[in-house]
Amino acid sequence: TSSTSTSIANSEDKLKNIQSHITSLLDQLRSRKDNYQQLQTTLKKNEQETAALNKKIAQIQTKNRDLETHITTLNTQIQRQKEAINTIKQYMREDIRQIHRQGPDNQLKIVLNMEDLNALSRTLYYQQKIISARQTQFEKFTRALNELETTQTALAKEQQELALSYEDLANKKKSLDKKQKQRQSTLAKLEQSIHQETSAIEKKKQEAAQLQSLISKLTQQQARANANKVHNYGASEF
Repeated sequence: TSSTSTSIANSEDKLKNIQSHITSLLDQLRSRKDNYQQLQTTLKKNEQETAALNKKIAQIQTKNRDLETHITTLNTQIQRQKEAINTIKQYMREDIRQIHRQGPDNQLKIVLNMEDLNALSRTLYYQQKIISARQTQFEKFTRALNELETTQTALAKEQQELALSYEDLANKKKSLDKKQKQRQSTLAKLEQSIHQETSAIEKKKQEAAQLQSLISKLTQQQARANANKVHNYGASEF
């Protein structure tokens, strides 16, 4: 009986320790599950942020491609405009060389030799008209060239700003991806710990159940022993 009492006491102490351990494991498990859920929420939020960044990056890339196409077209227009201006300059230089070749004496001879004053007037008028038209055309082409070059500068500036925006977004995405991988690794470790602790709790519960069963059996044995002892003591009195 003394031995049974000792076994019961030892088993009850073990049971208390196991139950205390189970309570500690359950608290730890709840904490890990909370962290797991919070991390899942953060990961989902990061995925949304990454998707938004990818969308912005794609928009910038599309806009940059459009700008490159526009700039290429603009460069072609500028080149053609410069060629047209150079052609007009050549014509104007040729006109000037022609006048210089004639010289003031030749011009005077032409005037003196022309009997038809109306024809003379028309000749001078058309010469002046051609020079004036070429000057007007030159100024028009020059203005157009200036406008194209101004647009080219603005587009180049916009392209530079896009490049900076792209770089900023790419760096943010890189940082976010790095954090995402770290969190995914932490999540996997948490998941593994939760699985291990759940298994440990189940094992401890089984141990507790076995001890509880043992204590019940020992208590029953002790009760029967005490009953027999009382019965034997009563029989000896008679």
